[in-house]
Amino acid sequence: MKYIFNGYVDIDGTKYSYTFSDFVLSIHAGDRPGQHIGWEQCNQIINDGWIHIWDLSQNELYLRVERPMYLSPGEYGYAISGYVRLFYLDRKSERNSPFTCHNLLFKHPVIDFLFDCDNEYIQRIVSLFSSWSDDARTYDTRTDRHTHKFSLSGTEYQIHFPTYCQYKYDAPFPFHVFNAIFIDNANIQGVNDVWQIANIVKLFLQLISQSRTINLDEVSLDFMSSENPYNAWLYMRPEQNVSISNRERVLKYKDIKECIGNIFDQISGNQIYFRSLFNENDAIIRTYDIMNICAAFEAQFDILEPKFKDKTQSDIKKKMVNHLASHRTEYDDTEAVYFDAILNGLKNFNDTLQKRLQIALDEFIRIYGEDDICFDFSPEYRTMPKRIKDTRNALDHGNHTYQLTSLMFKDTELLRAITYMLILKKANMSDTNIRACLKRLSKFPY
Repeated sequence: MKYIFNGYVDIDGTKYSYTFSDFVLSIHAGDRPGQHIGWEQCNQIINDGWIHIWDLSQNELYLRVERPMYLSPGEYGYAISGYVRLFYLDRKSERNSPFTCHNLLFKHPVIDFLFDCDNEYIQRIVSLFSSWSDDARTYDTRTDRHTHKFSLSGTEYQIHFPTYCQYKYDAPFPFHVFNAIFIDNANIQGVNDVWQIANIVKLFLQLISQSRTINLDEVSLDFMSSENPYNAWLYMRPEQNVSISNRERVLKYKDIKECIGNIFDQISGNQIYFRSLFNENDAIIRTYDIMNICAAFEAQFDILEPKFKDKTQSDIKKKMVNHLASHRTEYDDTEAVYFDAILNGLKNFNDTLQKRLQIALDEFIRIYGEDDICFDFSPEYRTMPKRIKDTRNALDHGNHTYQLTSLMFKDTELLRAITYMLILKKANMSDTNIRACLKRLSKFPY
């Protein structure tokens, strides 16, 4: 749903009208003498990355500023990446207290896909229907699963995965059943906390659905709370070229439930390399996708094994550096410049990609099984480490004569599964559940 908000904003003691719609804030400075303002003055309304305004109705808005943008002469604009909307139920309600909330409720098809539609799930829904009480005028009922926990900036939050039954009085079938992620803490302080939590949940959904981008639905704040004089929501600007999530490829709750809190902790601690984890296009693997997954693998390997060192390579390099350094006096001043550059390059040489790939592949074989890797990924998986290393180096150094084969594209998907394995091992997931999750990344995820 597209909302349009209009109101006034105070800049240096002068009121200017604004329009906020489609994630763009437009401030109308006018074209009469004395009305012009500069960017420096306009930016004064930004506080810690947010613009706080009210509209002419009953809405209080907190806008997350992405960047300023030129609109037209006399009109200043800001691209907004998301906003919190408070709709006051009573125009006379107090509006000057700092914003806080106790919980966030997220809905998305990926959350529904987390759960198998088995007998247990059906019985859960039947139980929700049977708990309906018209006399009590209960419009929402809820049944919970396990409670999980994660930390953000030293504060602990609880994660719930409830199933809701919501009454829909104007629908042909009067009940709407959906699964949700419910994050709560008694002291969620301000819009920055809300924004950070929402982005963590978004990344979690991308991870479990193998999606480069997803769009979150409207996020409810203080869901079903009767303490506030307003209803509150968070809206995040929709992404472009969003992947359509495949139910069969979404990791299942029963497989990840033992380490959901650990996965959230990894995300909040920036320990998952999302930037390079997925292909740009689900249907195509491009050369830069190969480079990206190599970068993601090396980053995740470093997080899991931060002290990894190829001792043999290190010992040989040390001997070579010492040998070359002992001959430096054989070169004149002009040659010494090149000598020092080459020697420094040797000191910084660290080609451990193939070694790391082999270690990770051996662990993948142990967990997944050789025959199943042949069937689900590629029969030529044994030689994958060398192919990946050669291809990465050829692409990195612009070797235009290097020929890519179809095997390389199979290797890319296998390497992504291995990278997922490293993420799940860091989360302390059992081998049995890691294998079940990796199956979702294979050619046959069902």
